[in-house]
Amino acid sequence: MLRTGKEHLESLRDGRVVYVGGERIDDVTTHPAFRAAAQTVAGIYDLKADPAHRDSMTYEEDGGRHSIYFLKPKTREDLQKRSDGHRRIAELTYGMFGRSPDHVASFVTGMAMKPDALPKPFAESLGEVVLLVEDFADDATLESMGIDDPFELSGLYEGVPLTERSVDQSGTLPETIRLFRRPILDEWAGSDDTLEHLVAHVLIHEVGHHFGLSDDDMHALEDSVE
Repeated sequence: MLRTGKEHLESLRDGRVVYVGGERIDDVTTHPAFRAAAQTVAGIYDLKADPAHRDSMTYEEDGGRHSIYFLKPKTREDLQKRSDGHRRIAELTYGMFGRSPDHVASFVTGMAMKPDALPKPFAESLGEVVLLVEDFADDATLESMGIDDPFELSGLYEGVPLTERSVDQSGTLPETIRLFRRPILDEWAGSDDTLEHLVAHVLIHEVGHHFGLSDDDMHALEDSVE
């Protein structure tokens, strides 16, 4: 799903707590310290949503249209398409806007393409688990989990854990791990952790659910990648 710049700005008016020099900022989209950056990012969203840039800034997969920086390249043409998309963003911002949306999305996409970054026993046993990278969880998912704020969910395992399967199980959808880019980025921005380490922790946590592990077991595994 592609957002517009207006939708992005509206998502920032979510009651987040931001201070500058002791002053609490009620709306980062209008405050002088943040409004220009917010408008710049909104412009990137509008660039993608513009039908004139549909082919260069987005791609279609599984019936949906997604930002080009989520594309996992398999051919030279895919690489060229990603390159063109990144260049358009650099041109829009004159190459002066650090941590633009394509930065973290590309990082997480790279992690999704290299599952062997996980501890070896996990990477070898994932089988046909599907790994998806999205901006946020959809409304139906958040509602089913009783979550009001989409920033509170950074990852999700959907499926039947290996420890709960039986020989009678058939006809089910493939197990899926979903990583949510914006909540991961938001958590990273407010911590001293590296982005690579944070993504690895979220991913390993969700993989743990696939193997039917407890939270204590998963915390021990997460500590093993520190």
